[in-house]
Amino acid sequence: MFSDLFHKSKQRYGHPIMLTRPFLVAGLSMFLGTLALGMATPGLTTWVAILGGGPAAQGAAFSTFAITELFMTPWIGRVADRYGRKPFYALGLASYVFVAIGWVLFQNVTAVIAFRAVTGIGSSLIFTMSLSYIGALAPKGQEGRYMGSFAPFVFLGFGIGPLLYGLIRTIGSFELLFSLMGLLCLLSTLIVIFFLPAKPQLESAEASQNDSVKFEQFVPVPWIRIIKDSGMQGIFVARASFAWSISACFAFLPVFLETELGFAAVSIGVLIGAQQFVGGGAQPITGRLSDIFSRTILAVIGSIAVAIALATVAISESYPIMLVSFLIFGGLGTAVAQGAVQAEQVSVGRRLGLSTVAGLMELAFAMGILTGGLGGGLLIRAFGMESIFLISAIVTLFGGFAYAWKSREFAKSPDTIISA
Repeated sequence: MFSDLFHKSKQRYGHPIMLTRPFLVAGLSMFLGTLALGMATPGLTTWVAILGGGPAAQGAAFSTFAITELFMTPWIGRVADRYGRKPFYALGLASYVFVAIGWVLFQNVTAVIAFRAVTGIGSSLIFTMSLSYIGALAPKGQEGRYMGSFAPFVFLGFGIGPLLYGLIRTIGSFELLFSLMGLLCLLSTLIVIFFLPAKPQLESAEASQNDSVKFEQFVPVPWIRIIKDSGMQGIFVARASFAWSISACFAFLPVFLETELGFAAVSIGVLIGAQQFVGGGAQPITGRLSDIFSRTILAVIGSIAVAIALATVAISESYPIMLVSFLIFGGLGTAVAQGAVQAEQVSVGRRLGLSTVAGLMELAFAMGILTGGLGGGLLIRAFGMESIFLISAIVTLFGGFAYAWKSREFAKSPDTIISA
């Protein structure tokens, strides 16, 4: 079936469609993994409270994963570029199975936090390997199309997961919740082991004859060159800035809307959830746009739109205005900006190592999440709750314009221009 789809698509469009075995297997495994994690994560702070943990322990149970992820991501991608992505991808999913078993067997606060730290190792492996794998599948000039079309697998997993958490907690226990998490991750691990090709270029061999990228043996790029690469600098700053704003803003948004403005919990859920659904659903389209139009312009437009949505919280008390702003500016703006940056991530990865760059982007995300949450609390203490939304808007703008500036500098060098 996949072979017929490949040939029919090539005859019609001149290039293969994405519905090949590697793409679908990577997408399905990612969906199951994010579904399991999205199902278990929302209940961790509640579980810690039931076990007798205070606010500090509850906070640690939620955020400890970012610390281990911070240490894993800089080097794991480089190792995968040399030895292959599939073993590390399967190992990351298997680590979630280990965590789920640990949460079922060891029911104390210390164990919950310790196993939560292990999920940081799993996350660094899963996201780094899957994104770089899809990047390796993408023909040259279609980076945005492939990365954007892969995004809904992640979005659906993290979107449906919390809904399943509520359903399972209504009819069952935390032990049932963690057991289902382990089963989903075990299924995902087996799918990767038995069905995911080790080298995506093998199934892209025919595409390689039709003006697409030929993947050669990886030659390690010196770290100094990676650090000095302006293209890498641009996407790293953009990723870290966007993550900082997400952490700083959305960590305090529910509290602000409920305690300061008196919004109902269901209204807050609709506000945040609708923005996520629009952003995730639009990424296949905005990803394709990044293959057609200037990625720097798209990133700037997207960051401006997101900044408007964040600033709306600080300057308006109207729920309808916030909802429209989050849907149009927040959702679509996020999709446009992320689509451009993710497409550029693949282009940069082709020079510096796809998994190496994907790992560094996860490092940027972890740094942004950690510093955003901590910094947001300090800024609120100093300047008030409304200030965090305005500051988050400014940081988002900085990320978009910094990416555009560094990409402009990169484009000046004729021997390093990337065709898109």
